[in-house]
Amino acid sequence: MPPRPRPPSPPAPSTPRHNRDSVTESPGLSPASSARQKVQQNLLRTTSTRKKRVRKEPQPKVSTDSDKPDASVFYGSYGRKYARVGDIFNRIETIAELGIKYEVSGALAVADCDGDRHLLESWKILKDIIPGFSDDMVMLRKDKVTRNLVFAKINSGCNDVRSEDTNSLKVAGLSYLLKYKSDSIHPNIDKTNKSLRGWTHPQCAAALCPMELPATQETFANIEAGNIAVTADQFPRFLYPDGHVYDQSDVYSGLFRGHFCFRVAKHIFQGPSSAHEVPGWTRGKNGNAALAGVTSMSPRSIAYVAVQARFCISSGSQWGSWDKNFDYAKFYWNIVDIFEGGEGKDIISAFNYEVFGVSNPLSPTATPMSGPAQPSQFELLREQRAAKRARMATQLAALELEWNMQKEPSTTRSEGDPDVRSDSSSLCTLD
Repeated sequence: MPPRPRPPSPPAPSTPRHNRDSVTESPGLSPASSARQKVQQNLLRTTSTRKKRVRKEPQPKVSTDSDKPDASVFYGSYGRKYARVGDIFNRIETIAELGIKYEVSGALAVADCDGDRHLLESWKILKDIIPGFSDDMVMLRKDKVTRNLVFAKINSGCNDVRSEDTNSLKVAGLSYLLKYKSDSIHPNIDKTNKSLRGWTHPQCAAALCPMELPATQETFANIEAGNIAVTADQFPRFLYPDGHVYDQSDVYSGLFRGHFCFRVAKHIFQGPSSAHEVPGWTRGKNGNAALAGVTSMSPRSIAYVAVQARFCISSGSQWGSWDKNFDYAKFYWNIVDIFEGGEGKDIISAFNYEVFGVSNPLSPTATPMSGPAQPSQFELLREQRAAKRARMATQLAALELEWNMQKEPSTTRSEGDPDVRSDSSSLCTLD
């Protein structure tokens, strides 16, 4: 007797795979749970964008809003924008933890020291960049695991864009140091070898040299040997125009007017192809600033440019906060504090002109003119045309009235009256 066939085993229950739509809000959740689900969904969307692309045959598809991934929810992309306008020397978790504490305590305007003040300003910038970030983080203040996942994504975006700017300037930045594009670096050095820059190269050393010191080979040698300390409390020469005569009694004169800083700013916020071009020039497409929604330079973006510019011509091969006695973080915050209390508006205008082509680019919410609203040129044109049509109508009505008044006597008088000329030549012609 043949053996009886075994019945097929039931299929094993499949484990649901996470995808961008796997996290949905459920009714009746607490605010903290809803915030957690929202953040987790954004984290899953971020993860889904890093999958390896698979080449497929092109297929016709009708595009809808739901088919397009919303890049605005990717925390990494927010980190890329934040690095250039926010803070590259403090970790996001440090900023957010202090920000959450002050949001909960209701004392956001109070800071115990400059460090806290800078962190709170960074927190405000983060809130402006990431929609709903403050509310989500406050709701998740007891969920450290989820918060740390978010912070890691933002930190990764910050590090990525900072590294990209550093590496691109490593190759192109030396040409920005020269006043004229036709000039050349002498002695010539390998653009990929940063150890040949810094105090050992005369042109790099001259740009790095503090303004109060003579830019001589003897000075450079003493700095390289450690006999003279260069710190973040000194202004390097590249911040000033080429050939600027330094006045100890007026250090602000010419500050941040150097061509090297302007070119580095255009490289970062518009693109490398814009660095040597006229102010505001881009190569037929939106620059980095437009893609990130940046419409104006700020104290922190200028400080970011100065830090990247100095690192570009230094001999340091690895990004870090220190270069011997020079503290990059302190240099960054020293520059930010120059603009404290609304000072330095002329510097911001100068950078706006170089990067965007206009001294005071308007943000979407800015008011074009102060005082009462003025009619636009288009509105003036419409008003003037309407007034012209009214004048023409008035003139036409007056001519018609005159015609009728001259025509009326010829029809009422007798035909035998010798003073009356009934022919048409007696009537006035209208122009």
